[in-house]
Amino acid sequence: MTAPAQARRGNSESRVYVWPPAPAPTEMVVPSVTTILKEKSKDGVLSKWAAKSVAEFAVTHILSWQDLPSDAAVALLKGAPWRDMVKKGERGTAVHVAIESWNGGEPTVDPDLLPFVGGAIAFMEDHVERVIEGEVTVYSRTFQYAGTFDAIVNLKDGRTAIVDWKTSKGIYPEVALQLAGYANAEFIGDDDGTERPLPQLDVGIVVHLPGDGTYKAREIELTPRLWKTFQALRTLQKWKDDYEQDALGKTHRGPKPSAR
Repeated sequence: MTAPAQARRGNSESRVYVWPPAPAPTEMVVPSVTTILKEKSKDGVLSKWAAKSVAEFAVTHILSWQDLPSDAAVALLKGAPWRDMVKKGERGTAVHVAIESWNGGEPTVDPDLLPFVGGAIAFMEDHVERVIEGEVTVYSRTFQYAGTFDAIVNLKDGRTAIVDWKTSKGIYPEVALQLAGYANAEFIGDDDGTERPLPQLDVGIVVHLPGDGTYKAREIELTPRLWKTFQALRTLQKWKDDYEQDALGKTHRGPKPSAR
């Protein structure tokens, strides 16, 4: 996916969106859907993944850190998970660009990405009648968030679907909340400041591209329960950003301990 025009880096490197675009005065600066979903990662899954990444890097690249000063070695090792994430993110971005290029009639594709693009093309030919929207950014004023997804399409069976491509190891349940957030946004925001309504969506589809020319697509029913769960995560994320630091009131201290 190309970097959305209105996306910015907020606190802790999380993505935020501004609307409307410059030179108009900024009406809102809101977190991304993926930033909101990070609140669900507080269950320890992320920390286990990071610990494993550090251990794997330490074993595989022992010669790169064993003779470093302790501070430098620690810095190198603790950055391993995020370097790995950046590499995977670059691959995903490149695949999105290639797919968009193919869909727009200008199929300039890096040869290394052809197996990923082949899977995407196979999905389109098997299931898609027409692409209504390519990559778009959507916004919610009511719940104060935004996000960018890959496509809205008319399926061959007559339904309208919101589609998101994934090049990670697999399809995870959190993507259902991600698509629910996108689907319940209030408008599409174009780069020129135009606001357009989302079409009526019947289903969400996440398409996993493993990089071998195949695909695996999972349908997601956009239920009220999913939407309510996403709203709860947005409330928790807003607490963290806006209220947590002021939650504790004035401090009152007891008497000083007596000297012995």
